[in-house]
Amino acid sequence: MTLSCCFIEELLSGDVLIINEDGCSNAKGESLLKFSKQFLATIASVQQEGYQLKEAKVNFIVYWKKPDTDIELKIILPELYFER
Repeated sequence: MTLSCCFIEELLSGDVLIINEDGCSNAKGESLLKFSKQFLATIASVQQEGYQLKEAKVNFIVYWKKPDTDIELKIILPELYFER
């Protein structure tokens, strides 16, 4: 999952995220994270087993340091809930 904008400063653990086709956004519709191609394939596989992605929340917000630079980014690690 990768960062796609800079609205993370306002988030806390437990905040609800809005699920869209390729990631999650906040209540204002601002994109906060984008699922990787590999994770989208995992979601598709789980859906084939009869589960649907129903809810997402902020679990952790961590710092990621870009290799070979001094740039640090905040990354959201979401908690995802699937239902049958």
